[in-house]
Amino acid sequence: MTLKQSVPADIAAIGAAVNVEGLVMVSQDLDERIAELQTLRREKLLEEWEVLWKRKPPKHISRVLLIRSIAYKLQEQIYAGLSPTCRKALDRLIKSAQRSGAASCLHDG
Repeated sequence: MTLKQSVPADIAAIGAAVNVEGLVMVSQDLDERIAELQTLRREKLLEEWEVLWKRKPPKHISRVLLIRSIAYKLQEQIYAGLSPTCRKALDRLIKSAQRSGAASCLHDG
């Protein structure tokens, strides 16, 4: 599924979505911005990650994960994040994994 296919029809019809700050970004601009991430040096990706996530990235995060995390955050700002139902389900899975000790690397936040 492409980004454009995942956009609600009413937004796709006007070719734009409004992010949290109220800025308009055309979905094509988002596609281009995400494609541009592939060309950025690691230092710039780390800066982008910190701006978008509002915290320092993990020390040994891979370039691939940096790019995917940044792309996710950009899409989240434009198209909204996970639904409340999905967030609750993920929270339950994390808590269950933590209780069982199956995922000692998972933490809240």
